[in-house]
Amino acid sequence: LREKKNAMKRLEQAFNYIDDHYCEKITLEEVASSVYMSSNYFSSYFRKVTNISFSDYVTRMRINHARELLRETDKNVTEIAMECGFNNISYFNRLFKQKYNLTPRGLRG
Repeated sequence: LREKKNAMKRLEQAFNYIDDHYCEKITLEEVASSVYMSSNYFSSYFRKVTNISFSDYVTRMRINHARELLRETDKNVTEIAMECGFNNISYFNRLFKQKYNLTPRGLRG
């Protein structure tokens, strides 16, 4: 348990970096260097500690934020997808439906 706590502490800076930049194009290399790790080491360390890959984690953050924006704003789906770091609307729609079992428009419906 203590080991897990230390590992999470070590990744805290990475989580903060991701929180601050997930709406932009964000790379594994950027985040790894923000916590002074090589990309390969960071990637396996991140997965070991969180049980999720770096890219899946970033995608999850983006989807969750998009869901909040869909609920709390009147912005259109494309605007929200772009604002959350998705450049491809059909990919965004597919991921959203996978996670929430309804489309972004359906969430508002």
